[in-house]
Amino acid sequence: MPLTYELARDEPLVTIRGDFETADEWRGILAAVQRNFRARTGSVGVLRDRRAARAAVDVQTVIAIADVIAEWWSGMHLCGIAILTRTADDVPAQVAVALGDSRGIPLMAFDAEDAALSWLRGLLRAGTDEGRSVPP
Repeated sequence: MPLTYELARDEPLVTIRGDFETADEWRGILAAVQRNFRARTGSVGVLRDRRAARAAVDVQTVIAIADVIAEWWSGMHLCGIAILTRTADDVPAQVAVALGDSRGIPLMAFDAEDAALSWLRGLLRAGTDEGRSVPP
């Protein structure tokens, strides 16, 4: 299942769906998202919805994607990434959370959409983008 994204109508949130894919595909989707948010001010929250994803993913792929996200982090003014999974014990999501922690990127995994959105909205209200300066 290829990556797709959807912009929220009334708040700075983007939902990315699909399988993990490659680092290059992630660069492409993040570039498209950035173009859509270019005119907006403030931070953007990302809901990574993996509930319908079917492809297995290895740790090396998760690391490569985390590297891409770190490259794009400040240029997109992201406030946080919520990974939404079918189960609380999703290993790739747990690895991604640990990688986010090691890079100072607010990233949390959830198995309930309401909880994920509540966390992201809290970050948006707080204006948390922490001034990162890594260019895309």
